Amino acid sequence: MRRRALDGLALILVQSNENDGALVALDRVLALRPRDPDALFLKGLALYKKQDWKGAVDVWTIYLDVGEFHPAADMVRPLYADARSRIGR
Repeated sequence: MRRRALDGLALILVQSNENDGALVALDRVLALRPRDPDALFLKGLALYKKQDWKGAVDVWTIYLDVGEFHPAADMVRPLYADARSRIGR
């Protein structure tokens, strides 16, 4: 599958709360393009929705580096801060 198709599939899966399926698709994208901002954004979101705070922070740390001007960056910053605050609780 092409990267865009996998990103699109992952978006639909995240929106449907099928986060495990989304993570499978996103890991395939990131295996080919480890710094793909769309895939990093969605993977962090899927992990956040699963309450995997450390996973979300790890992924979004990379995302905020490579996707600083990505359209979703403003949405991610407060979620990133929230996930960071929840690590270790």
